[in-house]
Amino acid sequence: MSATGAMYSSNVGIAGNTSVAFSDVLGNHTLFGAASIYGSLSQSDILIGYLNRQHRTNWSIALYQFRNDFLLFVAEEEAGFESQIYRGGQVMLSRPFDRFRRIELGLDAMSINRAVFRQSYYSGQSETSSKGTLYFASPFVAFVADNVLFGSTGPIDGMRARLSVEHAVGDLSYSSATIDARKYFNIRHRYVAAIRAVSGASRGRDPQLYRIGGATTLRGLGYGELTGTNAFMLNTEFRFPLIERLKMGWPLPLHLRNVRGSLFFDIGGAWHADQFRPFTTDGPGVLRIEDAFAAYGFGARLNVGFLILKYDLAQPTDLVSHTEKMRHYFSIGSEF
Repeated sequence: MSATGAMYSSNVGIAGNTSVAFSDVLGNHTLFGAASIYGSLSQSDILIGYLNRQHRTNWSIALYQFRNDFLLFVAEEEAGFESQIYRGGQVMLSRPFDRFRRIELGLDAMSINRAVFRQSYYSGQSETSSKGTLYFASPFVAFVADNVLFGSTGPIDGMRARLSVEHAVGDLSYSSATIDARKYFNIRHRYVAAIRAVSGASRGRDPQLYRIGGATTLRGLGYGELTGTNAFMLNTEFRFPLIERLKMGWPLPLHLRNVRGSLFFDIGGAWHADQFRPFTTDGPGVLRIEDAFAAYGFGARLNVGFLILKYDLAQPTDLVSHTEKMRHYFSIGSEF
């Protein structure tokens, strides 16, 4: 199977993405590759790999390069961001206990090339400075359970969970543990109650940062707005059929079917080693959010065959009053 998209922009040149996979008839051997091109190969996301399912213990090997960009506050008259390019490889073993549970063992070995880009708003002059390259390896182990049943826009029944632990040695040294648990309740084959709980912590000489915020994590915030070496997040949703069928002839011929809606409440936070106080009280029986963040709102989802379109409207709150203006999100992808 394969999928491809392309575009041209005057400031970066050719850009696009493609993915392809080849398998034998039984699915025991799979070759796969993916790329998101952004101007040049050295600045793009690239993945190639091989997966062997011939025996009960599956194994895979992959080589990759991917890039992360983070906005920096440099000065009022300058724009800046840090670019991190990861290059490395991964070897992984996966051993199932049964159809729904498995354990994964793996090793990542990679380098991180870091550079800072600055550009003046007034003169237009730009400057790129290198911050050097880091080399490290990180073995990991994970327990995975998954018996989810999917619908047109996301899971509709079952549960899935992943508990993972990793430790890095080399130029970076840290230990991290993350748990992600999700439960879905199917109600009369039309409605779904969904709950997702995520928590993570990182320790060591170079603890890793968790970034939450945005349409796929904590709605009501900007993407990655909260950062810290500790994080937690709780998402709750009630999903229901919003538009079963709508056909219009004017002013545009429009035919919508199976549009799903959702009511949600999100709460979460990220912090460093200092004290974190998620809640406080304003008098007897009045609970208010202190250091955490929460929002509630409404969403709509539409499956157009090859992708899922999502819209969310989120209202931040501290459980007593509205704290910020509403935020709108348009995104593409399955529901959590």
